[in-house]
Amino acid sequence: MLVNKLLEVHETDTLVDIGCGGGGRIDALSTSCFCVGTDVSEKTCRTTRKQAKQSEVVRADMDRLPLKDASVDKVAAVYSMVYASDKRIVFNEIAWILKNNGVLVVYEPNRWSTRTAFRYLQRITLVLLGRTNPAKYIHHAAVTTHSLNYFDYKEIGKDFDLQPV
Repeated sequence: MLVNKLLEVHETDTLVDIGCGGGGRIDALSTSCFCVGTDVSEKTCRTTRKQAKQSEVVRADMDRLPLKDASVDKVAAVYSMVYASDKRIVFNEIAWILKNNGVLVVYEPNRWSTRTAFRYLQRITLVLLGRTNPAKYIHHAAVTTHSLNYFDYKEIGKDFDLQPV
């Protein structure tokens, strides 16, 4: 996956995956570095602990990460920053936990991306076939309207000495 390649983890690295969901990333990278997954849902954390057994999984809000200052080499936020009510608070939190020259990779849905276009085409097809779950697509539409583009994240990052990849 692109995000994993951008992270370029090394054996001595500590990686935090903010909003780790099912833990696929931390499970895949746990043989290459020490991984910590965070998620706001305790239920998701319990499920993730079963899958990503070599990683640490912590229930935490992204704007209050229970990690020591300057203790993390890499941070991944994949489809999670979009849920932050104040992205500046989250960037401040990330700035505190990242070591100097740490890496932050933010990967977000985008209103104009091919993935979003595909989702809308998929929804139209399902509606035409009479097989749809409107709540799922309403949620996706709402989420993508809250996403920022690359340049917005770069601009916020400047205030915290972060350079999102």
